[in-house]
Amino acid sequence: MDDKDVFAVWLADAVLQTSGDPIAAASLNQMSEEANTSAEFAAKLEEAASQKKRPGDFGVEFIGPLLPLLLVTLGQELWKS
Repeated sequence: MDDKDVFAVWLADAVLQTSGDPIAAASLNQMSEEANTSAEFAAKLEEAASQKKRPGDFGVEFIGPLLPLLLVTLGQELWKS
């Protein structure tokens, strides 16, 4: 992973920790530690964010798994700026 990804994970971790979601923060950190390259990290994020529709879903269940992906993307764009 490059500096952009490290910064993005740091930012996303801070937001998730302060918003009271330490499990998502720990999962994100685990994914970043397991990834050797930016491409592997991106693939792990995409896989974690993908969801299958289940009976009884109301339509907002997708937000939880997508939040780390969105925060990492935000951090990467902020780094580029």
